[in-house]
Amino acid sequence: STSASNGNLGTNGSISFSGNEKVYGNASYGSTYSASGNSGVVSPGTASKLSTPFSFPNPTLPTSYVDEGSLSASGNGSLNLPSGNYYFTNFSTSGNYSVNVTGQVNIYVNGPVSMSGNFSIANNLPDNLHIYMLSSSGLSISGNSSLYAVIYAPNSAISASGKSDFYGSVLGKSLSFSGSKGLHYDQSLGIGSASTSLVH
Repeated sequence: STSASNGNLGTNGSISFSGNEKVYGNASYGSTYSASGNSGVVSPGTASKLSTPFSFPNPTLPTSYVDEGSLSASGNGSLNLPSGNYYFTNFSTSGNYSVNVTGQVNIYVNGPVSMSGNFSIANNLPDNLHIYMLSSSGLSISGNSSLYAVIYAPNSAISASGKSDFYGSVLGKSLSFSGSKGLHYDQSLGIGSASTSLVH
């Protein structure tokens, strides 16, 4: 409901901004930092080089989960997910296809993820949808529907495009944003300052 300056960005590699991209928080980098035009870190945030590299464990499947197999869906269908753990070999939605999360849901995916359909998340709380990438397959977010989620993908490249915003937190091997999509860290997630980094 309010905005602040705690949307931190971090990487073991390089950070490069152009156009009107801005970070309302701190930026931590391992090798280089560059910003052109009106982009970059907004004061009182700072850009600084890491003293110690980030390190994150690989996600693993829990002992109990629902095996959903492969999801490749488009058109006017829908998938309803009540609270629980769900496993997919791959996850792809597009068009008017809707994913309705009605409780606290954890999705584990072993293959690529493409999210461009419609997503309805319980109470618009990012903590109600956690997505864990079990492999190095890529994850892409596109379309004009806002997404509320926590993405944990330490070995996957993540790309986001389109006009609607992302609310939650993102951790990936790399992160690329294009278009007018914004990334908003939700402080209700309660992630400590040492692990608010969005990119590995």
